[in-house]
Parts: sequence; structure tokens; C-alpha cells
Amino acid sequence: MNHHRQPFRLHDTPPNPHIRPASPPTTRAQKAKLMFSFRHRLPRLALGIRANSSSAAGTTTPPPPLLLTLRTDLKTAMRSKNQVQLLVLRSLLAEITNAQKTASPPNDDLAILHIIDKTRKKSEESIMEARAAARNDLVEKEQAQLGVLDEYAKLVDTVDAAEVFQVVASVIDKLKSEGARTAIGDVIKAVTKELEGRPVVRSLVAKAVSEALAKK
Repeated sequence: MNHHRQPFRLHDTPPNPHIRPASPPTTRAQKAKLMFSFRHRLPRLALGIRANSSSAAGTTTPPPPLLLTLRTDLKTAMRSKNQVQLLVLRSLLAEITNAQKTASPPNDDLAILHIIDKTRKKSEESIMEARAAARNDLVEKEQAQLGVLDEYAKLVDTVDAAEVFQVVASVIDKLKSEGARTAIGDVIKAVTKELEGRPVVRSLVAKAVSEALAKK
């Protein structure tokens, strides 16, 4: 005689008399109470998430003041519909965003100023090309944008051009008196060391060295 064992099924397990199953809310008042409790827990959960995010982000470098100014001015330009300023700020912020993805992101105002100076140089080149092509409309457009860039460049306190040229001349004379090399790279390195710790624009140093060596 064959005895077939019935397969074990979970619902065949006898209920445990000591465990009370959670009963779903049946009345409208119970459902409202449950929703009220859940909604009041959400702000606490969100607060915990924000707190954890803030503590994790506490080690990050705060944005440079100039970058915050650019972002604020972008909103102002959008409200006032200042098309020239709007175009310049969008272009600058796009360049800064791209630079932040590199190995050397702009973490201070001097780095932001370097990006502004690069944009100014492009604008100056565009003005020269527009003049050569007798496109006065483009000249006026680029000059207006260059004016906006100049205003933001002035917000960064740096070593002025006169002092940079003076330091360059002094460094070149010193290197010559010591019999040292005065190639452009050597002079830039020596000038940078001389101005170490001070906010100086690298492109200005390179320009001053190049002009000074051309005269010697």
C-alpha cells in the first residue's frame, strides 16, 4: 500500500496563539490617524537625510565668493532682461562648470579670475577680427561684453600690473648679475617665487616677462 505524503505548505502551519497578526485599519478614523502619523514622520526622515548629507559635505571646499556673485547676478540679469550681462554670465558659468570637472577645479577667486581673463582675451581677439572685417555691429557687441568682463575682473584684489612689471625687471637684473639663465620659463619661475603667497594673475606675469625680455 502506497502512502503519499502531502507536501508541506506554509498556510498549513497552525497559527501561533501568542502572536497577534497586525490588523489593517478598518474605520475611517483609524486610517486618518495612520496617515497623520506617517506625514509627521516624513519631515524627521528628511531632516535626518539632510543632516547626513551636510556632515558628508562638510569636508568640501565652499564656493569662491566671486562664483556666488556670478550666480546671483545671473538671476538679477534674467529678471531685468539684461541680455549683454546674461550672455556673459552664462558663458562664464559654463566655462567654470567645465573647469570644475578637471583635475584642477577653480577653488578660489583667483582661479575664477583666470577664467575671466581667458574669456576677455577671446573677446579682444573677436574685436580685432570684427574690425578687420569692417563689422562694426560685432565690434560694439564684443566691446559691450568685454566691459562686463572687466567689471567682474575688478572685483578680485590682485597685484597691479605696475608692480608686476617692476618685479619682473628686478628679477631679470638679479638673474643676469648671478650669471643665471634668463629664458622665459626661468624668469617666470623666479618671478612667481618672488610673488609667492600674493594674488597675482599668471597671464599678466607671462606678458610682463615676455615684454621685458624683448627689450633686453
